[in-house]
Amino acid sequence: RHYYISNDLNDLSTVEKELQNHGLVTPQIHCLSENDAELEKHHLHAIESVLKKDVVRSTKLGALVGVVAASSVILLAYIMNWHTSAAGWIPFAFLAVVILGFCTWEG
Repeated sequence: RHYYISNDLNDLSTVEKELQNHGLVTPQIHCLSENDAELEKHHLHAIESVLKKDVVRSTKLGALVGVVAASSVILLAYIMNWHTSAAGWIPFAFLAVVILGFCTWEG
């Protein structure tokens, strides 16, 4: 990977043309900018919006929160002796899985 930093999109457009002249194809060249409309005016390829966010980090953080919340549900069911009912652990385990999945998704 190579990164080029510039304050001027005209410079990046020139760099893109030079890279294309040296054999790189256009789908391999992307520009990260806060203003995607300006990239379109200069015929530069923008990075997908989902890649601008730190998805992996937020998913890990959501999973961590989910594990804590799911563990709290299981612990609460154990402390309050709710698991001794006719339903047993099934509703609490299901709720814990749903909470873990939701927190991971929202993370």
